[in-house]
Amino acid sequence: MDVFEMLGVQAEVTIELDRVPTPPPVADHPLGPSLAANQQVMEVLARDPGLASNALACLLAAKAPGTVRNYAATANRFKAFCDLSGLSYPDFSADAVLQYVLRMDRASAGFGTIAALKPALAYVEHSMGRETVFTPSLDLMLTGAKRRARAAAGPVKKAPPILPEELIAALSLAFPSGSRMGHSNAVFVRTAFRMLVVYHTLCRLDCFRHLKAFHFERVGTDILLTFPSAKNDQLHQGRDSCLVATDTEFCPVKICRIFFRRFGLSFGAAAADQSFVNFRLRRDRGLAVPIKHSCLSASQATADLRALLRAVGVDRPVTDKSIKMAGVTSAFAAGASTEDVMHIGRWRTPSIPLHYKLNSFAFKKAMASKIPSVGGD
Repeated sequence: MDVFEMLGVQAEVTIELDRVPTPPPVADHPLGPSLAANQQVMEVLARDPGLASNALACLLAAKAPGTVRNYAATANRFKAFCDLSGLSYPDFSADAVLQYVLRMDRASAGFGTIAALKPALAYVEHSMGRETVFTPSLDLMLTGAKRRARAAAGPVKKAPPILPEELIAALSLAFPSGSRMGHSNAVFVRTAFRMLVVYHTLCRLDCFRHLKAFHFERVGTDILLTFPSAKNDQLHQGRDSCLVATDTEFCPVKICRIFFRRFGLSFGAAAADQSFVNFRLRRDRGLAVPIKHSCLSASQATADLRALLRAVGVDRPVTDKSIKMAGVTSAFAAGASTEDVMHIGRWRTPSIPLHYKLNSFAFKKAMASKIPSVGGD
């Protein structure tokens, strides 16, 4: 018995490739017009046409949905250029790509627009099973266009930093020492809790906004978080993170328990508590009551963060990225490797934690102190 018989496919069945049923293209998807051009895929479908939907499903799952959407927009813009210029697509040439790159440079296209071109078109090429048109010469021109776009845009601006002592002041206000329920100001408590989770998990505000109570699972003395949606490395448990118990005033596990007790939330999947931890609040007879089924908007979350920090004397336009920068910088300062911080933040490339690291004078001094003095032991 050969492999086709084992899979329930008759090897002697042959079908003309141009008659093999291909999956219907997905609207505005870069793979839509290119799947039928993939000779290797079509030969497999010739043996078993029933695998057509699986072929498309696997190609669609090869990248995260958000990445595919970005690729689709880039590929569609390039396709429109090819159509207007009488050039072939998706079987495009290096000449077509070079023309497009130079026209983008002339039009002063943004860095992100130019940088997305190669990965998007390479995605189309891979789906077609064809060799890449990106020669060393074309890559050189593309690199030059990206550098020119970056120079024109000016230096990358990071979020304003928040210092460790400022973070401590905000937490001290929201969670006074000895209090079992936190500050009477519910907005401060909700905001400081988010600050602490972002600091320890390095999560995005959008990922935090989707967290519900049942996503927090107590495991021994620690807490396991499972983000329902995360723009991270899903292949390496990118949705999981931890709050680890510490013998400190602002132990994240202790603060989490205070927060859950204050607002009547329940831990773990067994309780099936569907309450958002980033809930909205309403006034009821003078008390702030959580609207647990409704998630706070990103703009209001940022406004609340700045209000809490103003209450402790910090008047800068900080954002949740400022908190994430503080967490990344603290991890590096504590001796964590780039790979360690990648794992904490659930990132797949080292460029991301290095982007969030705050290279302050204090951090540079700490790193420079690790170089042994000349003539020392």
